[in-house]
Formats: sequence, structure tokens, C-alpha cells
Amino acid sequence: MIKAFKIENFQSHKNTKIKFDPGVNVILGSSDSGKSALFRAMLWVFYNRPLGNAFQSWWGGDTVVTGKIGSATIARKRTKTENSYTLNDKITFKAVKTDVPDEIQDIIKIDRKINVQAQADPFFLLSPSDSPGKVAEQFNSIANLDLIDESRKKINTLELSETRGIAQLKTNIETKEKELEGFSWVEDAEKAMDRITVLENKKNEAEGSISTITKFIINIKEAQGVIKHQQQYLELKPAIKSSEEIEKEINRLTKAKSIIQNLVVKIKAKKIILGDDGEVTRAKTSIYNTNELIETYKTLKIEKVSLNDLINKLKIASKKLVEEKERALSMQEELNANMPSICPLCGK
Repeated sequence: MIKAFKIENFQSHKNTKIKFDPGVNVILGSSDSGKSALFRAMLWVFYNRPLGNAFQSWWGGDTVVTGKIGSATIARKRTKTENSYTLNDKITFKAVKTDVPDEIQDIIKIDRKINVQAQADPFFLLSPSDSPGKVAEQFNSIANLDLIDESRKKINTLELSETRGIAQLKTNIETKEKELEGFSWVEDAEKAMDRITVLENKKNEAEGSISTITKFIINIKEAQGVIKHQQQYLELKPAIKSSEEIEKEINRLTKAKSIIQNLVVKIKAKKIILGDDGEVTRAKTSIYNTNELIETYKTLKIEKVSLNDLINKLKIASKKLVEEKERALSMQEELNANMPSICPLCGK
């Protein structure tokens, strides 16, 4: 219910206050007394029209129209810097173009077609242009019967939209099903990947076994090389036996040398004069033979040293040969223990 209006600086109204009584109110006045301006000021609050600023008074000042509607106070304001609505002197809304804030519309609830009729407007529902159908539609709107038609229209629209959506979804499903047919190999690929994983694990195990076997083979070849090398020393056994005989001969010659040296010493010391030439010749020959034996002794002594070194090396080699044989035997046993029953390469 409209209770009162206050109009400031709107056309011919500088500061006009109007209070309405319940029921019918009649505003009387001569021409150009501000009756139409009052009507325009109320429409400016209700519908944010007229637009622009032509309605502002020529003397200036802020244009403000305040209406008391029900328990709410609504003020429409236009200044050089502000164009707004204010609700209950607290909440301010911007007046954008021809729109009225929803909060203001919910309070006013005045329909422009039904509740307002201007001076030049045709009579309500009595105009020749108002067909029976239009009149019935207007009454339905007043009685809220149009809600049924609006609901039916919305339902039909929703139904059509949903039908189109379902058809589109069916099309999409068919398209996706066709696309999925192109991926029928995926399941087989997954199974193949599982088989590949198993084979890869077996391959890794086989490579590990091959690596171990390869190391054993290399170690065995190294041991065989050492054995072959040491085998050469075994061939020196006859020489060792000969060296023992040479050593005995050296000992014998050493004793002979000692005897001859003693004899030479005695000869020089006593200056023994030999009786006849034959004895001298024999002595010379004996001395000559002795010198040869001494030279032979020196040579044999050198060979003895070499043979002793060779004997020592042979003993070391023999000991190492035994160790390598034991190592080769151990590796062979370990190889047999790690050798799989089925060959990882040929599967036999």
C-alpha cells in the first residue's frame, strides 16, 4: 500500500509532500500545477523511468523522490555523481540503465500493465486491440492461472531439451562404442604384457645364471693356464735328478781339488825334485788334468747355483700347482652346483 511520497527538485516540484489515505485518492489541480509531474515521479521510483536527467528541476539541486510503501521507505536519487536507490535509509543500490533492483521490486509489486494507466493509455481491457484471448490471458495472469500455462511451457521446453540431450547422449554412446571397437586389442595387449613380464623375469634370471657360469669358465680357464704353465716345471724333474748327480761329482772334485792344492803346497814348500822325466811328465799331466777338473768344477758350480734356483722355483710352482688344482676342483664343484638342470639359452 502506497502511504506517502516526498518529491524534491523533480520538474516543478521543489519540495512536495503527499500523504495517501486507504482506498481511492483523487488529486485535483489546474493545468501545469504538477499533477503529471507527480505521476512521473512515482513511475521513476517504480520502474526507473523516465531515463536521462531532463526531469531535474531547472534551478538545480539533488533530485530525490522518496516513497513510503507498506513498512518500507524507498528513495530514488539522481545527482551529478550518484544514480541510486536506497532502502530504509540503509541499503544503497546502483540504478543501472532501466533495471530496478530485485529487492525494490519485491516491495513495490506494482505491474505497469495492470496497476498503472496513464492519461493517454487506452482503457484497460476495453481497447479494440484487446482480443478475447488477450483478455483471458490477462485475467489468468491476475488470478495466477497463467502459472499453469507457464509451467506447461517450461515442462515442454524441458522435455524437448531433455529429449534432445538423450538423443545426443545416445549418439555419443554409439560414437564411443565405435571408438572402443578400435581398442579391442587392449585386453590382448595386457595379456601379452603380462607374458612379456614373465619372460623378462626369466630372461633376467637366465642372464644372472649365464653371468655366474661365465665367471666360473673364466676362472677355470685361468686355472688351466696356470696348470699348463706349471706343467713345464714338471718336465725339469730329469734335470733335477741330473743335478743331484752333478752335485755328487762336484763334491768329489772338490775333495780332489783340496788334495791337489795340498800337494802343490807341499811341492812348493819342500821343493821336491822328481827322479826321472817320466815322473815329471806324469806330474805335469796330473796337474793339467787337475786344472781342467778345476775349470769343470767352476762351471758345474755355476750350473749348481742355477739348478738350485730352478729347484726352488720348481718347489714353489709345485706348491702353487697343487693349490690351483684344488681351486679348479672347488670351482668345478660350485659350477656343477649352480648349473641349472635346463639350459637357459636353448631350454634343453
